[in-house]
Amino acid sequence: MHIDIIKSRELKQGVCLVDQKIMEELGVKENENYILKCGALEAEVIVIRKEARGRELFICEDSFNKLKLINKVTLNIWRKDKVIQLGPVLGVFLNTKYMDVIEKDQREPILYNTVIANEVAHCLLYFFSIDHINWFARSIKGYWFDTKENKWKQDTFPMPDVIYDRGASFYPEQKILVKHIREQFRKHSDVTFINSRDYLGKWQLFKRLNKNSQIRPYLPDTVEYRDFKDLEEMIEKHRFIFLKSFYGSRGLEVMSFEKVNNEYVVVYYKNGLLREVYQDLRDTQDLVSAFVNNKKFILQQGIKIMKYEGRNFDTRVLMQKNHCGKWTIAYNRVSIAKKDYSITTIESEEIEYADFYPRMKDKDVFFPTDAEVRTVSLEIMKAIEKEFGTFAEIGMDITVDTQGRIWFIEANTKPEKYPTASDLYIDEPSYPFLSILNYTKYLIQGNMTSGRNTTEVKLYRSSELRPHCITVPRKIFERLDIHQNISVQVGLSEENVTANLCEESTGEIYFCPDLMNKLSLIEGTSCQLVVEDNSLRFGPVIAAFLSNGHIRRMHRQTPKFRHREFAIANKYEKTILYFFSIKDVDFLNQKINGTYYNEMLDRWERRKFPFPDILYDRGGGVLPKQKIKSHYIREQLALCPEIITLNPQYFFDKWDLHEKLSKHEKMQPYLPITNLFTDIASIEKMFDLSHKLYIKDCLGSNGRDIFYVEKLRNGKFIYSYFKGQVFSEELETVHEVAETVRLFFANKKVLIQQAIPLITIDDKKIDLRATLQRDINGDLQIHSYPVRMGVRKSPITSTQSGSKVFEFDVFFAEYFKLSDDELKKLKEKVERFLRTCYVYIEKEYGTFGELGIDFAFDENLNLWFIESNAKPGYDAMYKSCDRSMIEKVFQTPLQYCKRIGGFI
Repeated sequence: MHIDIIKSRELKQGVCLVDQKIMEELGVKENENYILKCGALEAEVIVIRKEARGRELFICEDSFNKLKLINKVTLNIWRKDKVIQLGPVLGVFLNTKYMDVIEKDQREPILYNTVIANEVAHCLLYFFSIDHINWFARSIKGYWFDTKENKWKQDTFPMPDVIYDRGASFYPEQKILVKHIREQFRKHSDVTFINSRDYLGKWQLFKRLNKNSQIRPYLPDTVEYRDFKDLEEMIEKHRFIFLKSFYGSRGLEVMSFEKVNNEYVVVYYKNGLLREVYQDLRDTQDLVSAFVNNKKFILQQGIKIMKYEGRNFDTRVLMQKNHCGKWTIAYNRVSIAKKDYSITTIESEEIEYADFYPRMKDKDVFFPTDAEVRTVSLEIMKAIEKEFGTFAEIGMDITVDTQGRIWFIEANTKPEKYPTASDLYIDEPSYPFLSILNYTKYLIQGNMTSGRNTTEVKLYRSSELRPHCITVPRKIFERLDIHQNISVQVGLSEENVTANLCEESTGEIYFCPDLMNKLSLIEGTSCQLVVEDNSLRFGPVIAAFLSNGHIRRMHRQTPKFRHREFAIANKYEKTILYFFSIKDVDFLNQKINGTYYNEMLDRWERRKFPFPDILYDRGGGVLPKQKIKSHYIREQLALCPEIITLNPQYFFDKWDLHEKLSKHEKMQPYLPITNLFTDIASIEKMFDLSHKLYIKDCLGSNGRDIFYVEKLRNGKFIYSYFKGQVFSEELETVHEVAETVRLFFANKKVLIQQAIPLITIDDKKIDLRATLQRDINGDLQIHSYPVRMGVRKSPITSTQSGSKVFEFDVFFAEYFKLSDDELKKLKEKVERFLRTCYVYIEKEYGTFGELGIDFAFDENLNLWFIESNAKPGYDAMYKSCDRSMIEKVFQTPLQYCKRIGGFI
């Protein structure tokens, strides 16, 4: 979202004022400390609610000046944790000649069209050159265009988040300094470049791409020019060649040679385009020597270009990344050379390829379509990125020979990008310029960028449509570059279709019957649609992995509460959600016999679904033989890189988790003393440290296989466990304890843990279960941490053992008589603890979409970590929270799935 930035001399130092609605959208709390950041500069602020409604951020004068902001400018605003960021700040690096143009208050196409596009993008945009960079102050004196006053102004700006390097053709004496400045910026960890390289040298580009067998057929023969002999050999070999500077652009350092009968036709640029004819190739030697002038050049096979009305032509393809970081083609244009001239970059006529194609398709020879040129360009672009690093903008020269074969000639990292083929200036945002600004926002804001082409749609079947056809609303139709051979994706299923426009439709998409069946779509499904790279992605498809028992309950129409709640949540989140067990996976045909809730019929049904975008692993098999199959299914699904898992682990080995967390100093105070059970000596050692112990199955869950043992004052021992009820028995010796543990746990991996002196009430142990989830922005939310009171003398507090559940505030106000202020402080302490646990679990295992964390207070209200659950059951939350919280807990994982699946 964006907001108007207002400088206020009336506000106290370190204070910002903003409307309540904006605070809610940002998730900002009043009177809390935040870092306000703009580019490389930041200021500590407190945010205060403003009564009058409006999209304005009032900033105190001191903070405003620290951030080097412009008054009354409109900027994007977003929050990540405690940082509120304005911008992004985009610095456009230019040749010093452009500064002269700006100082004369002149309009120049690159500058003017970027400014117009920024009226929509709302970046903090400025232009600068090699002067006026202050490394120590982390600021730059640059120029910006005031569209209200219609003139250029100079101001001091923050060091940028992103640099758009358009600097080329510097004076020779400036080049060493320019190189140094670029190196300094690239070493700056907080500065990102639009392109990872300033130039793509023609020789390096050819050598690298020539290694790729898929790209090699599109490359003309190319050699490095060392002396005139190389030129002689190439002209004999190909009869038509180009001599090109490694780093030349715009055709200014290009010379063509063509052997026609016994003469040599040479075309080059020198104060205009020149065409000369020589009887002897050696007569050109002095000309070539002066032209090369000790610079590095290549010799490249000339392609016999297909002609239009006797004139050469080639294609300019502008490749750009969009607001999602995906490659798109801003335009594909044909440049038609002057008659009898081989060079098409100078004094040429330009026309859109799609408009040019009808003139050529009726010729006797094959001529590639616009779609075919775009497909080849995308393949080459991916190969360039693989070899040279990340780019966001590349201009490609493509040509077509007399046989209709496509050839790649060269790539330019600073391409010309006029808004249209006929106009250098237009008074509305042009896609080639807006695309770079949107990509800038993507680089800094990631998927929080608001411009993503995501919408909610409803899917229907239409028997009137031809095979492999769909109809879409105008707002979707206009986002597609072409309307044939469009990729439609549902999970891992993909089909190519033709899209037709349906003027009557607003949010409905109609599929021909065969396509509906192939993609396993259900009539009336509501879901998300992402339009990118000329493809339509429907979903996200979420597959929840459950036990056989849970699936059987669904088929009996008696699902567990949590599965019913997920179906309710999906009514609002509109994903393609289904449930499956170990019996349902068909790897050969890449289909899953999933179970879903049919809202129209109000019943659970089974049908085939595609493999999912996201695996939501909530259990799988329970019995030993089932676990083997579950593990195999997980392994196989993990081999597919397109399937994302909500959590990196579906379970925790308690011993492994303890060992990993105990490495971190900040976690150590929360961890009970723990060791592995191996023999009697391991138990004796633990009894030397504590007279009360818990013995646990390292892979157990839901309170199963937990054994409590206490050493009495008389030297005897008493143990207890819960299986339907509390069982307890007294033992004489530690040997009997060890033997009982062996029998109880059989051959399982078992740990021994110091028993925390938990708070208890009437011999009922008290602990807590927290539900933590990542939301649609990827931010961690702590939704609830209810209190569990176990059955009297029970060693466990699991809800399945019959424990009572209380809302946190109610329990501590009633049993501990805490005041509101004391409750607030205790909750802050709990939330700091839970966030610490989450951080270090993720450091060890990776990013989790959700976790259940069991923890407890001891008698002194110190906090202790007990265990973590990667597939929380929500039982305690369900019994203690109101309806709004229950809905939030079940909706949040589906929202996060949209994020990680790329559907926001």
